[in-house]
Amino acid sequence: MAWPVLLPHNLVAALVDQGRLNLLLGDAPVRHLYWQKIKMDFTSLSDVDPNLSAPLALYGDECTAFRQATMAFHWQALLNPHSSNSIQSRFLIAMIPSQYYVQQCLMSYIVESLQKLSCFGIRVANDTKRVDPETLDGLTYHFHIMSIRGDWKFLKQILNLSRYATAEYICPFCMASKGLKDIPNNYTDLSDDAPWRSTHFTCSLPWDVEPQICRLQDWDIRKVGMDMLHIWNLGCARDLIGGCMQYLVKSKYFGPRLRQSAALAQATVKLKFWPLAG
Repeated sequence: MAWPVLLPHNLVAALVDQGRLNLLLGDAPVRHLYWQKIKMDFTSLSDVDPNLSAPLALYGDECTAFRQATMAFHWQALLNPHSSNSIQSRFLIAMIPSQYYVQQCLMSYIVESLQKLSCFGIRVANDTKRVDPETLDGLTYHFHIMSIRGDWKFLKQILNLSRYATAEYICPFCMASKGLKDIPNNYTDLSDDAPWRSTHFTCSLPWDVEPQICRLQDWDIRKVGMDMLHIWNLGCARDLIGGCMQYLVKSKYFGPRLRQSAALAQATVKLKFWPLAG
């Protein structure tokens, strides 16, 4: 199955041609501080020039498009000064129906594109327009993938994960388990000396078949980040709010004679009016 793809190196080149290099580089002081901190953990990046390098992130999430579940796959510049503006900070790679999701053959083209940005870079003239790589004019900017984030479906597919949320071993970074087969490494053990803690980033890789993403220059499993939207907003916070709502409904807070469905409907109305009251 073939899908239209906006390859990152082509889009970066187009942004440079339009004089929008600032969207990728961000502010110089912030950029210098970022690379200074990052190099403490990633020694392979010691030769990266903070003046000519910008960090990028890959992000994937499921959404509804064309009336069907679709995976939105995009990239963003981590130091973009307009990070709260989706149009100026997030750049689409592909939209794929969720029944197909991320295929490793598709990832091979995307990884090749990202390698061009990292290894060869984009040559920019003094007027911020792109120039022929063979010329001596201008400077060459490099763009490195420093973070990969998204929902569990996306991470499982893009990384070929054998350790993920619905498996016995739930974490790609350690051997924390659900305790069904491996009781000592049960993730509910939160003690300081829990056995799974000693396996953090020291255990085997979390896949059986190496994913295409490993071809990236300076690839490191530590670049896989947990997305706060899914951990908190759609995770712990949602469960916490759901538990509170269940308690309020059972305690007849929204009406002594209301059934559960009617009580939840009443709660929805009150919650919608609550922010307006302020």
